[in-house]
Amino acid sequence: MNNTLPQELVQHTLNTISYNKPFKVTFLKKDGTERTLTATMEEPKKPLNPDGPVPVLNISDGGYSSFYTNRVVSIEQTVEGVTQ
Repeated sequence: MNNTLPQELVQHTLNTISYNKPFKVTFLKKDGTERTLTATMEEPKKPLNPDGPVPVLNISDGGYSSFYTNRVVSIEQTVEGVTQ
């Protein structure tokens, strides 16, 4: 998994993006395949475990998904679905 971003960088990027703002993330699933989605984070009701999954709302289908910060290949904020 040496093609993933440092976990600290991913966490910093998520903190910069903040809640309810769209972003595009590509991450490795447990089976090793890549998945890309455009999503938003909702403000959590309780503190998240830093080693646990990051819950997000998938903008494409309106469903919930999650990813681990140590499996992220790329992450970037978007504006109305357009990558910045």
